[in-house]
Amino acid sequence: MASLKINYALLSVVILLIVFTVVGFYIPLVLGEDPGTGFAIWNSMRNGAAFNTFLTPSPNNLLQDIALFVTWWTPGQYWIPGTFSQLFGTALGTAGVWVTLIFSAVGLWGWYQIYKILGFRSEIVALSIFLIASSRLFTINFLNYTGGEVLIFGGQPWVIWWYLKYKHRFVIFLIGLVVLSLLCFFFKSAHTIGLAALCICGGLSYLRILTISRKFKNPYFVVCLTLGLGTLLYLFITNFLFLTKGTNPSSSISQPFRFNVDSLEILTYPFNQWLNFSDIYLQLLKKDIISPNAVLYWGMLVGCLAVQFWIVKNNSLQEAKMLFWGLYVGYFAIFLVVYNKGADISIEYRHVKTVAYAFLPLLVNTMMQSAWYKRVLLTAVLLLNSGYGIASYVLKKQEINKHYVTGIAGFKLREATHEDISYIQEIDQPQNILWFTMSSLSVESQKARKIITGFDFNLSRAGGFVFDRYHGKGPKIYACFHQLYGRDPAVQLSGMFDQYEFKKVKQTSNYIFFEGEPSTKK
Repeated sequence: MASLKINYALLSVVILLIVFTVVGFYIPLVLGEDPGTGFAIWNSMRNGAAFNTFLTPSPNNLLQDIALFVTWWTPGQYWIPGTFSQLFGTALGTAGVWVTLIFSAVGLWGWYQIYKILGFRSEIVALSIFLIASSRLFTINFLNYTGGEVLIFGGQPWVIWWYLKYKHRFVIFLIGLVVLSLLCFFFKSAHTIGLAALCICGGLSYLRILTISRKFKNPYFVVCLTLGLGTLLYLFITNFLFLTKGTNPSSSISQPFRFNVDSLEILTYPFNQWLNFSDIYLQLLKKDIISPNAVLYWGMLVGCLAVQFWIVKNNSLQEAKMLFWGLYVGYFAIFLVVYNKGADISIEYRHVKTVAYAFLPLLVNTMMQSAWYKRVLLTAVLLLNSGYGIASYVLKKQEINKHYVTGIAGFKLREATHEDISYIQEIDQPQNILWFTMSSLSVESQKARKIITGFDFNLSRAGGFVFDRYHGKGPKIYACFHQLYGRDPAVQLSGMFDQYEFKKVKQTSNYIFFEGEPSTKK
């Protein structure tokens, strides 16, 4: 009976992957803002720019370009689907579906191997993998092309697996740790936090053995030395060969530590993720189904935190517990300090999802005991995690299919119309400059020179994508302003391009287009 349940769970995962992928070919992935910027870099490279370099008009002379080596994101998010698209002759959107499938499957297999090596029973492992594959955090990758998020999901489990399997074999552990970590950095630079958290895992295991054996040089002594040496090599390579060439969100820290009470919510995430209490609560608030109640909300979070720690305490697999505690302390200590010091990084669950994956088999192990209330919890998790994850996927796909349009790059575009895309194609000429205030829309422009921002101009300026003022005259400038953009278009255009005269040439449901020509005034 147990083997039958295992087969059903794993078969369900395979079916989900197939269905998500097939649907993705008929209803393409939505392109997000960060990957949208990435594909602008890919376009620059195809037009002759150096690796990972974005060509954008120079603020000193609009007739020339400057080369921006981009360090806000690592290149994997655009280079992998871009290369796939070139090799197989597919649209970028189609390549995005294939990349999402491959890295999702590889990531699930990685967590499967981690749970097995930690000693969990096969039925717990199978159910845990099913819960991941049917969770909202996983299904969203088949709604939007999430770039580095889906890539790191495929890569990071194998760094953890390597640690668990080879940690007591110094040379092979060191080589694999550095190589796999550099690969994960290529996928997403936030892997640095994950590697630091893995070091804490080794440190906690060392301290645990020390308290038992009282031996300073216990088996984890060399493990910690290897982790430290590997991390130093990793930091040296990533910093001096990549990060020092530009800016990144953590470099935008501009204030002393100021505690934000909202950051407490994320501490409950490892447990909360599998019940979606916070997400469902916010959805109900948005729809005015319930009224805000701070006492209820914070009481719910305190309850989640208490249950979360109780579950960890009452599990007997020590290595699994050390892995969870190391990741928990590492991720939240680093992430929350950086966030509360004002870095331009959002406090979202996706940044710490690895901790939830490490907690999951501990939760499932507790739920599969015989006590009736644990069975109730298992049913609740299946409904609130899997039911919510799959239902939200279906509803969102229907919304995307009905309200979003597909561009020539093969992605669904948020808040765009066929009229917007047609006009962009019309003005997409080598002699023009196009300025996009929604970077995902820039994927529709292949020929024109580009200026890219997002809704937050200051954030884009910090990344070097846009400047306060541009000097010189030359090509026509077309500015594509989203109606929710936070600045007055006319005022900003006159300030940035003071040697141009602009007029509004088109307005659609979401965008206002301005055309600028060199001023005839002296």
